[in-house]
Amino acid sequence: MPAYLSQVKEEIRRENEMIDQYVKEQMGYTGGAPVAEETNEVLEVLPDAERYALVDALKAKWDTVNAKYQKMTHNVNLDTVGKVKRKEAMETELKMLEADISKLEKPQPIYIRN
Repeated sequence: MPAYLSQVKEEIRRENEMIDQYVKEQMGYTGGAPVAEETNEVLEVLPDAERYALVDALKAKWDTVNAKYQKMTHNVNLDTVGKVKRKEAMETELKMLEADISKLEKPQPIYIRN
């Protein structure tokens, strides 16, 4: 193996360690259970079963909001402020639900406060 590849691998390893350390510091990780910096509360890892239940509940909520949204999207004449605001609110809610679902579906641990 060429010497420069060994140097590049070592540099990448050091950078990854620095990134991991930075992330741990930002999350308040102290070696044991993580601690929330502003309140010194010990954080717990969200169990997988509970996380899957949350994902299922969020998907059900997304389905109901999407059903309401689909009923009103056929209406192309948004002639009142209320119709426009309702449509925008549903779009915003759908985007937030999608973001929450994608965060919870990731395999990384999720920390919660007691």
